[in-house]
Amino acid sequence: MGNSRPDEDYPATIAELRAKAVRIGAELAAMKPPPHLAKTFQRANAVRRALHQITHHNTSVAIAGGFNIGKTLVVSELLGLSELLPVRAEAATGNITRMRLRPGATPAITYAAITLMPVEIVAEMVEYVIAGVTDEVGTLPAYAALRALRGTPIVDVDDPAETDWSALESALAQAWRAPATSPAIRNATVELLGIRNALRVAGRQLPRRLPGAEIPIGLNLLPAALLIEDSRDISDDPLGAAAPHEEIGGAQLSSEAGLRAVFPLIHEVVVDVVVDPRVWSIADTGTDLLDLPGAGASSKHDDFLIDLAIAQATVVAFMVDAENPQSDRVVRIHHALEKGRRDRRAVAASALVLANRFDRVNPPVQPMNSAAQLGAHEGVARVLAQVDALAGQHYERLVLLSALGAAGERGQTVPGAKAKDQNDDSRQRWAHALAHLPAASEGDHPVPALRGYIADYGVRTARNLITEHLLRHGHPIVLAEARAAEAELDELMRLLGPPARPAAADERERIHTLVSALSRVMHHIRDGVDDIRLLSGLTTADADGASVPLDDALRARAAQLVHGWPLWQETIRVAADPTAHTPPPKSGAFDDWLGIENEIADERGDSHDSVALTTRPLLVHYRDSAAALAGEVDTLLGAALTAWLDEVRTAEAVRVAADRYGSADAPSEDRRLLERRWGSISSLDLVRKRLAVVDRVFTGPSLVELTPAQRPTRDENHDPAHPNRALPWHPDLPAAEAGGLAELAHPFTALRIRHDFVAALHRDACRYAQQTLDRVCAEVRGRAESIDKVILPSAAEQQRMNGDQR
Repeated sequence: MGNSRPDEDYPATIAELRAKAVRIGAELAAMKPPPHLAKTFQRANAVRRALHQITHHNTSVAIAGGFNIGKTLVVSELLGLSELLPVRAEAATGNITRMRLRPGATPAITYAAITLMPVEIVAEMVEYVIAGVTDEVGTLPAYAALRALRGTPIVDVDDPAETDWSALESALAQAWRAPATSPAIRNATVELLGIRNALRVAGRQLPRRLPGAEIPIGLNLLPAALLIEDSRDISDDPLGAAAPHEEIGGAQLSSEAGLRAVFPLIHEVVVDVVVDPRVWSIADTGTDLLDLPGAGASSKHDDFLIDLAIAQATVVAFMVDAENPQSDRVVRIHHALEKGRRDRRAVAASALVLANRFDRVNPPVQPMNSAAQLGAHEGVARVLAQVDALAGQHYERLVLLSALGAAGERGQTVPGAKAKDQNDDSRQRWAHALAHLPAASEGDHPVPALRGYIADYGVRTARNLITEHLLRHGHPIVLAEARAAEAELDELMRLLGPPARPAAADERERIHTLVSALSRVMHHIRDGVDDIRLLSGLTTADADGASVPLDDALRARAAQLVHGWPLWQETIRVAADPTAHTPPPKSGAFDDWLGIENEIADERGDSHDSVALTTRPLLVHYRDSAAALAGEVDTLLGAALTAWLDEVRTAEAVRVAADRYGSADAPSEDRRLLERRWGSISSLDLVRKRLAVVDRVFTGPSLVELTPAQRPTRDENHDPAHPNRALPWHPDLPAAEAGGLAELAHPFTALRIRHDFVAALHRDACRYAQQTLDRVCAEVRGRAESIDKVILPSAAEQQRMNGDQR
């Protein structure tokens, strides 16, 4: 879990880091850094704010899932409050609810407030909605104007209330009035116009950054702040309705009318909830519970809020419908977490799965004899498949729930719920299914999740699992994030601190001499590349270990392959028999010549196949040999380049520089001095990375290693009759289907043909090798130039390293 330590006291460590963030904030406020440290100063402020945010916010558990699957009711049951939040039978929650848990003996809601999004976040949301809806509707001409606005800033971040909406309104009108308008366009139009209206009346009330200042509201106004209700109703012509212009602020924002007006701009609805620690021990951990809007409810606004909340959550519990658990939107959110920064991936790896409405999953009629049988049951198997997608077969992270069943057991009436849903006998039927289960199977999944459901509809199991996960995974993730921010901040503050003492005269001379020597090495390598730009400039070892030009090695290997074709032996044997042939024709008449050769064979009693040099075996052998040699070119070229690099390293200038520089494992005194003085003006981590690049010049083949990007596209056409082969007898060849190279079977031509094939094979290999070498030389020259001009300290850096300037 990053830089956190298992034995760390979480509250004490967070308090310590919180105080450090405040102290460094005061130090940064008093600083006036020189111009060359301006970016370092900006980065330090950004990291300090990140550390402040991490340590000043409670850990949070986000409940995410599809719409209308009972997330809000589950949260109410987890907290042990019968009427915590507004619950509806349809998709209802349109904003994030942050419940700050406080320990107390009497469960109650003691406070409610809203926070608004900063204008930059609202601007991002508008672009998110436009991008999302245009992805859905495709490339129809009616939506071209809307697609053209992708990536175009719409909201005026300096004065959002005065944003010019005309371009967006025109594009929406064109899309809205198109025949068979997409439902996605209709929903997006209503949401974008809602954002427009909200910015016109409250754009100047938005905070500068997250989290915004809390605006207290009455507990009776929670439905106005949370429920979608009519805020997204689609009228016949929403673009024709008059948009409000009268600004609101102050107490007006806390009224029901004010909350409905700014509904699209609400970031979170904050609620303080007193929870009895005996009911749920999480109340003692300083944790917030987040109830998110439903995913996949055709609302890009809600999707944006979900992504925003998930990116900051400590633990994520994905809620699915046990009856139909597959949810592509939930899986997409999980994948986004997996691809995020390090600690977001840790959150994704520790995700929980809450399967609500398990009372709708019919248990098996007959008792099960093993956990495997239970897992194979159709209803359970569907849930386990979703656990695979979200938690990677960590079935211990699964909770089977029925929030309606739990509410009904406590006598709570849920609006829109049917009586049978709250008074069913599913627990008894599942208990019957597990009645004959062997004791040895009790710990095997999914048995523990089913036992939790049978006990109290899974509520206690969910509480215990969330608490355990928060302590085991959530707290270490937060500490890792905080420690990483602290380490970076310490390094930045070191660079912004008092300058190091000026370097002594001998230290300056040593640094200058070392950097100059390394620079000369780069020039030597760059210039040396010109000596190997042709294959004849590279050498490799032959079979006897002698050094030979690479071009000659490729020719020898081509000859070895062609001479190894088995068909030459019989052809040459026949060529040695003066009675076995007649002179070849001076021109044409392939059919006549073939007939004469066959007559001679008949007279001698030989088979017509005794001379095997015909079209098809030639082509087969050539293609096989070409493929074999192509696979050897990279090996031979790589060995030749490595030999060249070894030769470069033995040059006097390189050996002197290498001795003076040392290595990471055995650094010289000059290298230690360079690293120490360089680290006084730059991040030590960056200094070590730059030195590691220089290290690779003196050790390892990486400076000239062959990579897939360097290799040209290989010509896979190994037909010797291809024009690129330029065989001397190619123009006169008949088609292979017509008997092909029949005239070449004459023994007088065998040796010449073999010579031609060797030349063609060698030419192919050299062409590919030279193209690869051209790319390698260009890269080596570029790397040497980059090391000289970018990796090694510049003259200005050396001055600062010497202490000549701050």
